[in-house]
Amino acid sequence: MSLTDVFASKDFDPEKYVSDVGSQCVGGVELINHKSKLQALSDETHIALKKNVFQHYEQFIETAKDISYLAGEMYQISQMLRDQKTLVQNILDTSIIAKRPTPQVPITPTEPEAKVKSTTVDDNRKKLLTLLEKVEGAAEVIEHDHRALIHEGDLLEIDPDSYSAVQRKRGYLFNDGIMLAQWVPNRRGPQRYKFEAFYELGAIGLVVNIRDPECPKCVFKLLIFPSVHLLQCPNQQEKDSWVNNIEGQQKILRNPIKSVNKSMSIESPVMEMNPGFPSIDSDRAKSPEDTSMVSLQHPLPEWVLDIPEDLDVWIAQRNFIEAVNHYETFLEFVESQQMSPSLKDIKSKVEARIKTLIEILVSDLEIMTPAKILQGGPRSIRKSVDLLVRLGRENQASQLFLAHRSAYIKQRLKQLKTEGRSQIYLDHMAVIFFSNIQETMKEYKRSFSFKTCGVASLVVWVNSEVVNFANSYCRLLFGPQAHLSSVSQSVANLRAESQQLIEFGMDITCTVDSILLPHIERTVTDAKDKLIEAVKHRYRSTDEIGAPMKFADKYSLTKMLEEMSQLGIDNMQNYVAGEASLSISSSTVAFTKTWLHFCEDVMQLIAPEWQILIETAICEVILTELKQLERTKKKFNNPRILEVIERGASFLMGSVCRAGAQVYRKTMGEDLAELEGIADEFAYLRGGTGRSLSPNKRAPVPLPRTLSGGSGNGSGSSTGSTTRNKYSSPEYV
Repeated sequence: MSLTDVFASKDFDPEKYVSDVGSQCVGGVELINHKSKLQALSDETHIALKKNVFQHYEQFIETAKDISYLAGEMYQISQMLRDQKTLVQNILDTSIIAKRPTPQVPITPTEPEAKVKSTTVDDNRKKLLTLLEKVEGAAEVIEHDHRALIHEGDLLEIDPDSYSAVQRKRGYLFNDGIMLAQWVPNRRGPQRYKFEAFYELGAIGLVVNIRDPECPKCVFKLLIFPSVHLLQCPNQQEKDSWVNNIEGQQKILRNPIKSVNKSMSIESPVMEMNPGFPSIDSDRAKSPEDTSMVSLQHPLPEWVLDIPEDLDVWIAQRNFIEAVNHYETFLEFVESQQMSPSLKDIKSKVEARIKTLIEILVSDLEIMTPAKILQGGPRSIRKSVDLLVRLGRENQASQLFLAHRSAYIKQRLKQLKTEGRSQIYLDHMAVIFFSNIQETMKEYKRSFSFKTCGVASLVVWVNSEVVNFANSYCRLLFGPQAHLSSVSQSVANLRAESQQLIEFGMDITCTVDSILLPHIERTVTDAKDKLIEAVKHRYRSTDEIGAPMKFADKYSLTKMLEEMSQLGIDNMQNYVAGEASLSISSSTVAFTKTWLHFCEDVMQLIAPEWQILIETAICEVILTELKQLERTKKKFNNPRILEVIERGASFLMGSVCRAGAQVYRKTMGEDLAELEGIADEFAYLRGGTGRSLSPNKRAPVPLPRTLSGGSGNGSGSSTGSTTRNKYSSPEYV
């Protein structure tokens, strides 16, 4: 029995299988062989699974192609039906047998007919006012003069899935739509219902018979894109009344010309009997009713009448670009035409469809899984954003775009693996973040007009994202065990990445520096204090202070000379005393390496916000070393020890200070005058050539430097204030 059959059996027990393998295998060799068999089975299963995935993926692609082909076929069929409808209408217009409305203006109705008409209008108006008293929030529904109440009644909404009662409602059928109102249980005043929604009859699909044994009786269904309403009537008679009235009004809406012809034939029998008889009031000024009747001679274009249905089709097929293109064409047509009741009705229907389209576009931008967010970057949402901008929702599109970009950047940073050194991880974080910020700014500039509000939104978003990222970056970088060299390199990379945004007109270096400042101060101060403490600790032991430094062999000496040369000290050969020794002490050499490395690290951190702090730290460390040499020299009287101390002091104030000044000059482009002042103050330590200091006289403290502005006098003093710009650009966004 193979391993595949064992694992595929229904009664497979993992614990029993492991115990059987452990009892059967003797020694580690058999267990290793069995492990190799399991690994081979795992590889075969993995390969088979991958093949199945590829096979199903091909089937998915083929199915998607078939669906796309069928969608095209449906569109072609719809176009053919529309062409046939137009052809039939043209044939009827050119036929000499078909009845057509007469082009004459209708005769003014008689006094009894006018009374009947006015009475009907008054009754309808009273019904609408009564409805307004009962339904809260229905003022916008009854304000249309052409709207008439046909039928009303109590309904009970049923859940389409579970067929359970949801809520009691009141339904109102008008000549152009259906209004649903919710029943208010705790009402105050005469209003018993609250307006819920108004649906146009042209956008409603009616289902009379529901073939489901679990469905309650006396129920009819309203199909309203994209929702479904299942409504139950009190009895079968009420249901028949609702269904007949809805179907009748929908027929009238579908054939408006036929209904107008019928009304004309009833109201104007004389004109139908005498089509050539001239109108008595032809020379009079036309009333609004006459204008609406004459407008039948110039009907709206076919595409205008069909645009609500076309928008439904395009929205259902997610062909949003075509829908927006036709909507813009429709708006141009409306602006060029005089507003008529029929055009106003079509415009309200179109606006309802466009509102649904906007909701779909917004939901596409809001509801996104983490996997979908990472697909395509900002270009993946370009279509939805551009359509919202074209539909006049630029501010909303801007907010959704920036929110999507925030989620995208957050997800990208989450997927970054923390492998290897933490410095590499932090550098990758900075590169990913600022490259995405640049990409966002490019896409924002392409999609939105750079008005004041648009620029303000982008600036606020960039500043917020940079602040959040910098805070997270500092939490990872400035830990309790953070080393100055790694911190300085990471900070230098972070500031270099942030300065790339200057090319796009946005300098956020000041924001980054303000967040880094307290952490930099603490790190530099801690490193300086550790160096000072190490210097003091080294001078507590006087064994190696006055002794020349010796090496095991000449190779070690050569290696040390090369290391000092890399640090910027080229005259180290002058202090070689023999084949494997130096004329200065080992403590002086150790301090030289430590201090020059410290200078290189802190100069990578150099920035206007903490420049004075760094200059002071550099000077304080070497000042402490020279003070310790001064105290040590006073303790000894041995000429050999004093000679070693004096050579060490000469080495520090000469070669070491020049190397430190060179590091400073390489970054800042100028000399650090405080180092020259320190060397002059302790020149007497070299022996005989310098002047002596009184015990109460202290070495100079580094002078603070002004970061902006110029000196009052024209002389360029080496120890005076130095003019320096605070940032690369004096203007900020």
